[in-house]
Amino acid sequence: MKHALVIAYNDLLMRLAERDTLIFSLILPVLFTAVIGLGMDTAFGSDGDNRYPMALVDQDGNALAAQVLKALGESQVVRTELVSEEDARKLLDDDQVYAVVVLPAGFSQALMEGKKVEAAFVFSNLNASQRVQGEIQAVMSRIGAAVAAAQIAVDEAETVAGFGSQAEQEDYFAAALMAAGERLAPPPVGVELEIATGLDNEDQWADFTGPRQSSPGMVVMFGMTTMLGVGIVLVQERRMGTLRRLLTTPASKASILVGKLAGMFALGLLQTTILIVFGVTVFNVPWGRDPLALVVVVFAFSLAIVSLGMLFATVVRTEEQAGNIMIGASMAMAALGGAWWPIDITPPPMQALGHLFPSAWAMDAFQAIILQGATASDVLLETGILLGYAVLFSALGVWRLKFE
Repeated sequence: MKHALVIAYNDLLMRLAERDTLIFSLILPVLFTAVIGLGMDTAFGSDGDNRYPMALVDQDGNALAAQVLKALGESQVVRTELVSEEDARKLLDDDQVYAVVVLPAGFSQALMEGKKVEAAFVFSNLNASQRVQGEIQAVMSRIGAAVAAAQIAVDEAETVAGFGSQAEQEDYFAAALMAAGERLAPPPVGVELEIATGLDNEDQWADFTGPRQSSPGMVVMFGMTTMLGVGIVLVQERRMGTLRRLLTTPASKASILVGKLAGMFALGLLQTTILIVFGVTVFNVPWGRDPLALVVVVFAFSLAIVSLGMLFATVVRTEEQAGNIMIGASMAMAALGGAWWPIDITPPPMQALGHLFPSAWAMDAFQAIILQGATASDVLLETGILLGYAVLFSALGVWRLKFE
């Protein structure tokens, strides 16, 4: 163990003394975290108004539809824009809104007749579905309950005294509707929303922001880029004969290999620590909701990636090949695993493909910690799978690795 620690310490010092390491492993990850996080917030309208932007299309044009629009406009959850159907599609395609709600023709009449109303509810590619859907349902339920109460009041008034004209009845209904709307709390949902995409997101996304995606995303992506670099180190030292010369020292093969892996593992932990501290202090990303959960996931993920780097070293002959594999694998696993965008917005087959790799399980655990306040027991599945990858990759790597 002593020899392994010495080798790991010397390797870490050598890496930190290199300018490329400081730039690509410590500085660039911080810059990417900031730029991507702020860019996501800017693109989706985080300009001090934290409400979810959405568009409304009114195909009904009746007074009740206008009340729905007014109620949504006063929401503390969503901020609305009344647009045409064509403009709504464009806003949705350009990711300028989280959702589009279409109030169909006959919406008001159906409410007045006590029918269940189906409003088209179309999601964009961000994860606000549960929160936005709940707000729209609450508003529509409140309007529906107010209509029902107003209709009962009209029926009672008709029975007791009657109305002199249709206009008088309509005025009475309007007054009763206004009074009911002010007094009634939202009842059970009475409006059915048609979800136009397959998204089924949890309420965890209520606290989603750009930095809360970019911070764990860059931890995963740059963690892979850095720690897979152990493959380049092993290939280079094997070609130069360094590994062979180390065998002439008192250090065993196991100590040499553990030392090489531990040096890159330590560099990855240093990089991860810097990114997490940056996310907490600059963007207030709640990484520390359960430090134990964070520590076990980081260690499990780092072990899996370092072991994968060692496995890569057994299938290539040159540093150039190792570098190409390292970069390609890092980018592919980052994209498929949800490091660049939330994996939940992708189709189920893509989500299943992403979970073939450690990156997706690490992102699942990190997002659970950040957005849901998950504890160590809550991320046992993700941690166990990451450790399983570590065992599999290391077993294959040790079996195939040659020192010469």
